[in-house]
Amino acid sequence: MGGLLALVGNFAPIVIFVAIVLVGFVVDLFLLGTLKRITKRTPIAFDDLLLNSFGKVFMFIVVLVALYFSVNATYLASKFSPNILKIFNSAILAGIIMAIGWVVADLINHGIDAYVKRLPQEVPTGIIKSIVKLIILTVSLLVALESSGISVTPILTALGVGGLAVALALQDSLSNLFAGINVVFSGQVRRGDFVKLENGEEGFVEDMTWRNTLIRTMANNIVIVPNSKLASSILVNYDLIDKPRGVPVALGVAYSSDLDRVERITLEVAREVQREITEKAGRMALDNLQRKLAEVKREADRARLQSEMEALERLIDEVREWNPILRYREFGDSSINFIVILRAITVDAVFLLKHEFIKRVKRRYDEEGIEIPFPQRDIWFRNWPQS
Repeated sequence: MGGLLALVGNFAPIVIFVAIVLVGFVVDLFLLGTLKRITKRTPIAFDDLLLNSFGKVFMFIVVLVALYFSVNATYLASKFSPNILKIFNSAILAGIIMAIGWVVADLINHGIDAYVKRLPQEVPTGIIKSIVKLIILTVSLLVALESSGISVTPILTALGVGGLAVALALQDSLSNLFAGINVVFSGQVRRGDFVKLENGEEGFVEDMTWRNTLIRTMANNIVIVPNSKLASSILVNYDLIDKPRGVPVALGVAYSSDLDRVERITLEVAREVQREITEKAGRMALDNLQRKLAEVKREADRARLQSEMEALERLIDEVREWNPILRYREFGDSSINFIVILRAITVDAVFLLKHEFIKRVKRRYDEEGIEIPFPQRDIWFRNWPQS
């Protein structure tokens, strides 16, 4: 009997560890799962966020608690020296505090996302959330060290002394970090904006992390631009101006053309394209807002979306009836050049307008006998043999 008890005592750490982990697994699977299903039915979003964030670290905390009791509640505690046991327990406590800090950072970042969605224009949140998480985890680590009896004052002093060396070693990373902060808070580049970079790349701003800005091109590829390059380069932000957007299209006709007739025909095509594309792009934008409205529960968000829909409907009516502008600009080498200015209510409409206008004006010019010249060169050969 004594041998059996000794055998059980030898396996006590494993039994305690496995028992606590199994209990934690059951709680995670059934209790937390049931609570998540219940909170999904409530109109409050915070309880869903809290459970989701806590669920990410729950099993990690359970494993740490199991390690603590499997050592301190068994004969293993007497096998280690007091200093080693203190370090072990301090590491367990530090892990639990860091896990709680992770949950707090996750909740704050969800709050940042929710706040940004209520703004008229979304701002890139990746860099802000990275900074928030870094600050909270750093504070959690310092609290964990202080709770373990380790003074953080020498650590802070050492960090202050070594800060210069770290700054020099991480010069590029810090440059991207502060450039990203500058771009975000300047409001010159926002999430969803359509931008054209200095090298010709163009697309929608997806997000801005602590190091890079992600831009999704029209071909659905991601262009990764370092924040320092973005802050120092010349770029065009098509969404920074007030809507509607002006859409200039450059054209040229032969010198023999009747310019009054060219103006009349070109503006007829422009007005036709202006009306059709505005209605098409307007329907797409309204449908998008309608889908968002169906998913929103908060009255404040619903009121904001409804206000945006009403403003968009007024904008559609205004742009649809707007008369395009044609202005002759110069006597070119091969043509008389002019510019036609249309208006677009969205970025998608910009490309549709140019696409349809170029096709239709070319077809109409062919029908009307209006020549669109291209550069030509006459070559004269001196001393050509006479036949």
